[in-house]
Amino acid sequence: MSDEPIRFLVDDHLRRLARWLRSAGADAAWEASIPDRELYRRSWVEKRTILTMKKSLWAPRMVKIRSFEIAEQFAQVVLECGLDPYERAFTRCVDCNVPTADVPREEVAADVPPKAFARYDQFRRCPACRKVFWRGTHTERTLEFFESATGRPRPERFS
Repeated sequence: MSDEPIRFLVDDHLRRLARWLRSAGADAAWEASIPDRELYRRSWVEKRTILTMKKSLWAPRMVKIRSFEIAEQFAQVVLECGLDPYERAFTRCVDCNVPTADVPREEVAADVPPKAFARYDQFRRCPACRKVFWRGTHTERTLEFFESATGRPRPERFS
């Protein structure tokens, strides 16, 4: 088995799933209204696993999502693809799908709400969209989602 993390190409009906996978640090490419032919091409060229609910699609690297419920979709991908939702959690922009990078606190003073800046010491920034991330209440909600969807407890580093 490769040490390279699995890369996903998420069809246009599964945008919420793409965002949750990105929260788990997975490379989950998504575009609105991507034609099936382009989905196949990109999957092949970029070596991505297609995630789809479309019964008409078939590709060598593909997971057919069976549920309309987001938690069940996430759990299916985690189980079938061997994804650890905690291993790379919070390291990718949920909007751009680009890896985020740690940034010095003083560099984000003007970019985060004053209360968040006063409360938190560690920040990450997306180099593409410049969005800033920190371990706020959204982090706790995301970890709770991972736990409830997969049945896996969070590691000590997130306690």
